[in-house]
Amino acid sequence: MVYHEWFQNGEEWQEYVIELLFLKYGESFQEIPDTDQGDYGLEGYTNDGKCYQCYAVKGYLDNKTLYEKQRNKMTIDLKKFIDNKEGLSRIFSNLKISSWILVVPRWESKKLLEHAGKKTIEVLEANLPYVSNDFKIHIVTDNAFPKEKGIFFSSNPDKIVLNVSDPKDSDIKELVEQKPELINNCMGKLNRLKFNDDESWEYCVNFVFDYLKGQNALEELLSQYPGIYEKVSHIKKQRESYLSFDKMMARLGKKSGAQIISDTLEGYQSDISKIGFSSNIIEILGHEALSDWLLRCPLDFPGGVDH
Repeated sequence: MVYHEWFQNGEEWQEYVIELLFLKYGESFQEIPDTDQGDYGLEGYTNDGKCYQCYAVKGYLDNKTLYEKQRNKMTIDLKKFIDNKEGLSRIFSNLKISSWILVVPRWESKKLLEHAGKKTIEVLEANLPYVSNDFKIHIVTDNAFPKEKGIFFSSNPDKIVLNVSDPKDSDIKELVEQKPELINNCMGKLNRLKFNDDESWEYCVNFVFDYLKGQNALEELLSQYPGIYEKVSHIKKQRESYLSFDKMMARLGKKSGAQIISDTLEGYQSDISKIGFSSNIIEILGHEALSDWLLRCPLDFPGGVDH
């Protein structure tokens, strides 16, 4: 599950989720203001009988603490859902609520489902006029709204967070041992750019590190933001296709190999920056692309560099 670091408090999470709900349901979603005697434990409801409540804690909590806070939140808000019978009856009118849904950035404990089961029974036993016989409590993240999430982050790419860890030494060693053709390919390019063998080897290992880290970032991008991933993939393929033209220009003596690599990387990073990524993501993806091209692409750049 992705932890969204871009929101600083529960209010920002609430605003985000409500936007997702309006994207999903349009006019069929009715927000309940919380400025007039509270919100009755609900952010809003839909015409098909779904109620939504948001909750986010600040910071990254351990699973036990997170469960306890989410359990308590559920308990408090469902008590409001039961106790405010008179007010909610007027709001819902003849609508029957079949689902009460808690939307959180992440949840990790099955005990929260057990608690939801107990609270479902309590709500049903309260015989509320606005609750259907098949009433159920659910816990979801924003992954429950994949289409709407894609629309939101396409419009707000600066809010995309990729939790990318560095590759392990064992991962680097495994790629070096299992894909010697990639290393030889990279070594050959660097040698032709007038680096000696020791320098080329050191750089190749660094490129493997950047490649694996970037691949981790791309995998998370695909998993969490597939629409954005498709944009990045298209840009990368387009820039890669330019390498063939630049290779031809190099053979005509108008570009050095170093200039080709530098220009291609600069163009790629410029293109993906227009998506609206943070500088950190642009750097990670740029290093991945450069490493990928040097390791994988069978491009024989003539010309050298002074170093």
